[in-house]
Amino acid sequence: MDFTAWSEIRRKKVTQETLDSAKKTEEVAPESKSYVVALLELQLKKTEDAQQTLKQALRNNGAILDAQAWVIYGDICDQYGFSEAANAAWARARSAKAETRAARWALETLDNAAH
Repeated sequence: MDFTAWSEIRRKKVTQETLDSAKKTEEVAPESKSYVVALLELQLKKTEDAQQTLKQALRNNGAILDAQAWVIYGDICDQYGFSEAANAAWARARSAKAETRAARWALETLDNAAH
């Protein structure tokens, strides 16, 4: 799941099948899974679902805002049309902790887009 999901996220070609698979997987830690699911939901324009998934990830992860969380929050703001808030969140993402592979991959989505 991990590689397929991230590959689709980076190429911006996410499928519903990958999202469904990511939701069912037990291969990764719950908080990491939630972040990936939120990014997949965002690319499928399921903004409200992504917002709820991010909230759950933060609850599971002790509300630690690493780079992944800020990337997701920025994308949520962007989809709701709050460009200033999105830009501020993406700036926070670039300066936040990126200790995990998933956090670094989330940051790469900013480099591949016009953020």
